[in-house]
Amino acid sequence: MSLVRSSGDLSIALPSGAADLLTALDPFGTATGPPAGPVTLTSLPRKVDIHTTRGDDFLFRLTVTDPDGQPVDLSAVQVEAHIRRAPDDGVLAGAFAVSTDENHIALRLHHDTSAGLPLRAVWDCQVVLGADGWVVTIVAGSLTLTPDVTRA
Repeated sequence: MSLVRSSGDLSIALPSGAADLLTALDPFGTATGPPAGPVTLTSLPRKVDIHTTRGDDFLFRLTVTDPDGQPVDLSAVQVEAHIRRAPDDGVLAGAFAVSTDENHIALRLHHDTSAGLPLRAVWDCQVVLGADGWVVTIVAGSLTLTPDVTRA
């Protein structure tokens, strides 16, 4: 029996670039003008809300793929996952410990970190890809902590 609370795996597909979208809109290059209707380009992170107990450890793993479902090599990327009281708050409330393996990102909220967090916060996880530093926020959401009673 595992005492580590984990939500398991979550698969995240990195968004494709605008050029891929335009190809998808007109895959054969036959358009003679702008598209007939409005086009919305979206590059928003997947919403993942976390609910756990203050002072507990929490661990989950993200599986990262490209738009075609192929694994993304994370060996040369930088990954950070921050927690703040509000998105525009200049003060960092905490951070997840991050580790990567092949196309997986493990995010651990350590019990010492969760013990000092506000009961309601926001978080996200960003990946910095390639030599040019392409930044993609792959997941984001709220963090809600239930107050603990027992303190080790």
